[in-house]
Amino acid sequence: KKEAREAKKQAQEAVKAWEQKVAAGGPAVTLRAVADADGRVSVRVGADECAALRAEEERTKNEYYDANDLHQKKRKEHATWKRHVHDKEKVQHEAECTSLKAQLRPLCAVLRNEFASRRLQSDFRAGLEELLRAPDEEEQGASSSATPAAVAAPAIRPEDYQMRVHCVSATDFLKVARIKTQSDGKSATFESEEETGIPELRVAVHETTAQRRERAARDALRETAYLVDEIEVHLGSAGGLSATASAQCQAAFDAQLAELRSRCEASCSDLAWALRREVDVGLVPKFNQGVERGQRQALAT
Repeated sequence: KKEAREAKKQAQEAVKAWEQKVAAGGPAVTLRAVADADGRVSVRVGADECAALRAEEERTKNEYYDANDLHQKKRKEHATWKRHVHDKEKVQHEAECTSLKAQLRPLCAVLRNEFASRRLQSDFRAGLEELLRAPDEEEQGASSSATPAAVAAPAIRPEDYQMRVHCVSATDFLKVARIKTQSDGKSATFESEEETGIPELRVAVHETTAQRRERAARDALRETAYLVDEIEVHLGSAGGLSATASAQCQAAFDAQLAELRSRCEASCSDLAWALRREVDVGLVPKFNQGVERGQRQALAT
């Protein structure tokens, strides 16, 4: 039934085309109805009309192919433009993201260092209090030989005491200070020497050693003053010295002073030799390697 309806529709369209052709005054169109063995009926147009229809069909196909080629060309151009714009925006976004990360890294490092410093100070304070706390009643009962003086808790540091904590970045310091060569890359986080924490640590080390040296010098001066006072007391209690005894004391003093000067010179000489050896063994080879590496890079470029 479907095929019969299709055939009927084709016949109606062919008749309508023939009527339009006749009404327009054109040449007659030959129509022929053909019935297949299966009972299907088809309408065929004359040779002239078939040629015109074929020409129209060929022209329509060519227009379709041209339109399809133009569509594919525009589609490729659009894809290329879109990829170009996307790549350009991607590069711009990546540059902005890199810049923001570079600004964010130092801030994160500072916050991390502050947190680590507070945590270490808190743990140190808690451990010190636990170490110096007085034993409780059970602990005192367990040790019957303990006396009140023995179990008294020693005084700890003041409440506002904070252990000095230094969070440093040695690698960034070496790169920022140009101790490492440019071939090792730029610093990962910090851009100045002060931000790395090394200068602050250097000052703290100098202050600590200066305090110890000052304490040692004061102790030596105090002991010397005590010795001089004892000599003065001894000489005062012994009464006046004869010329011979005075000469002997002067000779003994000069001999001891010469021996002290000799020992000091020997110690200073040994210290100077040790320092020169450390420099020659530890620093000079590294400096020479850096010079050779710089010369090779300069010749290569």
